[in-house]
Formats: sequence, structure tokens, C-alpha cells
Amino acid sequence: MTSVLDHHPDCDWHFDQFPRDCWCGAITMPQPFEAFRRRKLAEVNAAYAEYLAKGFPTAPFEGEPEPETLQCRHDTDRTNWISLQIACFATRDAGLEGELIPAPGIRCTSNRMYRITYGDALARLWVLFDQANAAQANFWRLKDAVRDCPTRQALNDIDLSEGWP
Repeated sequence: MTSVLDHHPDCDWHFDQFPRDCWCGAITMPQPFEAFRRRKLAEVNAAYAEYLAKGFPTAPFEGEPEPETLQCRHDTDRTNWISLQIACFATRDAGLEGELIPAPGIRCTSNRMYRITYGDALARLWVLFDQANAAQANFWRLKDAVRDCPTRQALNDIDLSEGWP
């Protein structure tokens, strides 16, 4: 269904196809299509931030009945995980993957701390990075879909809840 804002009734001109005045000469005040595109891109960014804020599921820790999530809501978290991965590679290469990570260990989204081995941490980080890569690929897919939309209706049809790992 089109509205007065995106469709001129006298000439059937759709402003979201080429946002300017109608060819029939009517003076129009359409809302530019790019404003709708920017709003949808902001919604995509918010959906990605919300997904990251929930954390990434990880296997239950020994002695814990409930699974945890690894926090990745901002750059500091991501930097910490990358630093831990580098340490895990170094200890693995030195044959020390069975050593415990120094205190305080790793902190999960629940703020609980766990002391695990470097080998266990590396296995969890591989899963985290696989999930993070899938989430980022979906983020990029959604942004590309928004940029490629030819109409407002096509923008509205993009489901921001689909495609997350």
C-alpha cells in the first residue's frame, strides 16, 4: 500500500523510485528515500549491537550445570579474547596447553570467573570466533540488503531477526 508521501495520485509517480518532484509538475514534499534507508541501517546496527550484548554461548564449565556466555559487547571484550587466544597459541606451541590460565581466569557475561586450561580456553575461543564471524557475516548481509533495496516496501520487508547464529 502506498501513501501520499511516496505516491502522487495524478501521475502514478513513485517518489522512492527517483526521489524528486513528479513529472506532471505537481509540487511535492516527499520524504527522501535515503532517510528511510539511513533509518533501516541504524536498525541493523542496533540489532547487531543487541546480538553482541547477549554474549556468545559456551560449553558448561566443569562443576557448573548451566552454560555460560562469553561477553563480546565492546572493543575491550574483543581485545581481551584476542589477547587470550594469542596466549593460548603460545602455550600450545610450547606444549603447555594443560596449564591453567593465571588468576583471575576468564570472566563470562554473568561476571562469574573461571580458571581453565589454555587448551580448554582455545577450544572455547574457536567456537566464539566461529559464532562471531557468522554474526558479522549476517550483519554485513543485512547492511548490503538495505543498501540494495529499491523501494521503501523492500526496506520494510527486511527481517532483522533472521540469520543470526
